[in-house]
Amino acid sequence: MDKFIGKIKDAHSKRILYNLYAIFMLFIPILITLDKFIGIVGTILTGIPSILGILNIFLYQRKKIFKYIIILVLFFINTFFTTDLDMQLEFVKPLIIFLTCFDMVQNEEFLQIVKNHFEKYYKFIIISISIILLLNMGIFAIQHITSADNYSDKWNIEIFEGLYPDPHQAAYRFCSIIIYILFLMKARKGNKICNIVMLVIAEVLLLMTGARTPTALGMFLGLMGILTFRKEIKGFVVKYRKISITLLTIGIVIIAVILPQTAFIQKSLNTKEGNFDNGRSKLRSLEWEYFIEGTFENKVFGNDITEIYKINYVNIWCHNDIMQILLQFGIIMLFIYFETVIQAMLNLLKNQSKFNKTVIILLNLVFLFVAFYNGLFYFPRFVITIPIIFLVYKLYDDEQKKEIKK
Repeated sequence: MDKFIGKIKDAHSKRILYNLYAIFMLFIPILITLDKFIGIVGTILTGIPSILGILNIFLYQRKKIFKYIIILVLFFINTFFTTDLDMQLEFVKPLIIFLTCFDMVQNEEFLQIVKNHFEKYYKFIIISISIILLLNMGIFAIQHITSADNYSDKWNIEIFEGLYPDPHQAAYRFCSIIIYILFLMKARKGNKICNIVMLVIAEVLLLMTGARTPTALGMFLGLMGILTFRKEIKGFVVKYRKISITLLTIGIVIIAVILPQTAFIQKSLNTKEGNFDNGRSKLRSLEWEYFIEGTFENKVFGNDITEIYKINYVNIWCHNDIMQILLQFGIIMLFIYFETVIQAMLNLLKNQSKFNKTVIILLNLVFLFVAFYNGLFYFPRFVITIPIIFLVYKLYDDEQKKEIKK
């Protein structure tokens, strides 16, 4: 048995597990587009990252094993507080995916293997994303020609969900696609103009979903993509000043005309509660009051998910990572959540330029904003693409610095 475990832990086996995860990540844009139509795809999208994530942590990141033993113990204790185990477990899997993703990105070997696969098969990524965007554009065109919108009665606006289950899911999945485009831009893979066009299309479709919080996230990710060309943009502006001013003016006019017509702006102007968070502040107040009045055991180990639904008056989760984890899994799990995210951010900030440090800190603030106002860990279709961000900032910038030193 010891020999068998030893073989699993050797470098060759390590590469196999990381390669499996990297290959899986190549297909994520396709998988997140198919899971609405093929049920088993959804199981694959959550099953593979949760299983491989746990295996990678326990086999190759020994310093983190104790933390995950605590997590497993907390999950076990939490089962004694629930009357609906299936519903309770619905939140366990995405939380495991979230935590393992943010822990795995601290392993540079994992990022390097993902990078190698992405560089080798970058044409496959481009073709996949191009087809997905074209299909969504086709649906968008048909929807507006036929005036077909399934959610107009709910939000009183025309929204876009495309190939995805609903507007919020569509928004998070467009954010995932934008992250892949960010890789192409950062790695200088594919045609620059083509990458920019794909980014613009993805951003426009994202704005049409009406899901405001993930749209704000996607817009920041798009800005990160554009900033990868900041040297080229600066050079063009210096060389062609008049043309640059003209293009900037035209761009501002186009944005000023189109942006007010997007579902993002329309949803912001037509909120049910008349405020930005659409009544979520009331839910947070009720949830916090419930937590304060709870028993010591509930504060430490969590509550029944059905009770959380009752607090919110309707059959919905908290739409807030902090409150959901605090109420469902307890204060210890919330501490682990923050420790995991902060540790990953600090690891990424090492050896970065001042500019990149600023971008990374702002990105994490955006993540916190999304987690607080709409939820982040509960959307694994987006979370499983976050390692790509760490890849492009950890490896490519490091390589550029090494070239400068030489």
